[in-house]
Amino acid sequence: MDDHSQTDHGGNVDAFSTTEKIARAEGQLEDGLFPQEREIAEKYFSAGESVLDLGCGAGRTTVQLVDGGLDVVAVDVSEPMVEAARSLTGDAALGIADATRLPFADNSFDNVLFSYNGLDYPYPATERLRALSEIWRVLNPNGTFAFSSHNTWYTLPALVSDWGFLRKFYLAPENRDRSSRRYKVDRRDRIALETYFSNPLHQWRQLRGAGFRLEAVIGKRDSPLRFFERGLYYVARPV
Repeated sequence: MDDHSQTDHGGNVDAFSTTEKIARAEGQLEDGLFPQEREIAEKYFSAGESVLDLGCGAGRTTVQLVDGGLDVVAVDVSEPMVEAARSLTGDAALGIADATRLPFADNSFDNVLFSYNGLDYPYPATERLRALSEIWRVLNPNGTFAFSSHNTWYTLPALVSDWGFLRKFYLAPENRDRSSRRYKVDRRDRIALETYFSNPLHQWRQLRGAGFRLEAVIGKRDSPLRFFERGLYYVARPV
């Protein structure tokens, strides 16, 4: 399964292979599934089904999916991250793979999970669209695709309650000329990480163009206020 022909994605691959990033991912293992992910797994995935855990990192989601009785294949673009996951992920099959060039046959999986905003890091935007095309290809026609993404609509509540977010993504020198652009620079561990910002309307349109229908938008809250949260989970199915 290992595929060493990954695209660099503007240096984003390097950002997920730093010692600091791996240590942070390992530190999140005890968190298990986030509440939104648990809701998705319980509502849309069934025991015995296959799941492609894209961007598995150190195995936070992988371990929980295996424990839930799912047949899990877990991949990450970062070889050091996959190595960190090997001793922790139980019965899951592990490998190195780029979401834009998946080494799997058509209709291979009942479900695909791309957690922790992983879809926001293929760069440029054509690579994000290529990842969506690849996910559509490897998902069976009745399958479920769930993923999370940064949300531009969070800018509105941030004007009142989160100036740190505004300083980082709109006022920092490297982002001042990007206010209307989808990609913002998220500087982490000395690396400038190109990060895509979506929103529910934009994501609905993008999914539709990639051959999916949007099934649900899941946040920390059930009310319409969830549409203005910093990050959202989306559930989609092939048309």
